Amino acid sequence: MDRSYLSDTAVIEASRQFVCARLATYEDADEGAFLKSVFRGRTGELENSVFALLAPDGKTKLARAGRSPDFAFENSAEMASTMQTLAEKHVAERASVKQTAPLPVLEDLRLALNVASSDLNPLVVVVAKSAKDGEKAAARLAEHVWGEKLIGRAEYVIVTDAKQLTVLDGAKADAGYLVVAPDEFGLKGKVLASIPAAVKDTELAEKLDAGLKEFTAPSKRPRDLIRKGRSEGVNWETEIPVTDPHDPGKKDGGRRGPPPDDR
Repeated sequence: MDRSYLSDTAVIEASRQFVCARLATYEDADEGAFLKSVFRGRTGELENSVFALLAPDGKTKLARAGRSPDFAFENSAEMASTMQTLAEKHVAERASVKQTAPLPVLEDLRLALNVASSDLNPLVVVVAKSAKDGEKAAARLAEHVWGEKLIGRAEYVIVTDAKQLTVLDGAKADAGYLVVAPDEFGLKGKVLASIPAAVKDTELAEKLDAGLKEFTAPSKRPRDLIRKGRSEGVNWETEIPVTDPHDPGKKDGGRRGPPPDDR
């Protein structure tokens, strides 16, 4: 996606009035089918990136869909203005819903590491003994991560199988929260900070902030990363076949070069 649009402060401010859903293109068959119903390129197949503004029904398009925001808007200022106008039409509906937005968790640790690495973000792993405990721990985090101090600073995932943590250097199976720096290919990670599950709610945000400050975003160039991944035999297996003819990492079927750095 074009960072000149999505990193614009006016667009970010306007997005606070929307439910922003980031779907992982080739990592879920149902999500892939939905994205394909929203936009298809000249080949008629699902492409690597899809952008759309949808009405609350999740179907009606409010702007032209395409690979990125520049399919619909000439510049970020036009995008921000349009989003603000659209949001105002649904102000009454939003006012009637008073609840904390849920934690934006990714499907599993494998995908979460990849997305965090691609976005040059740290990853926060919610470690729990059961799905129910994981939901409760995630809900505690959700009370804080949407605030100005923490919003947009990390990716999130819930892990209930301790065996999955073997790809994280320094991880322990004790329930709690881990701040992780993903490796350059998004296949492994290193624990930067551990926050115990018993931490007080009043201290959780502070400790998470401190842990996130331990992360330094690396500098990566997609073409160099793809070249290095190929030379080292690093591959990423997508859940469904890659059909984007423009994908520089695409190989046969669902196998592509190194984990994507072009999301």
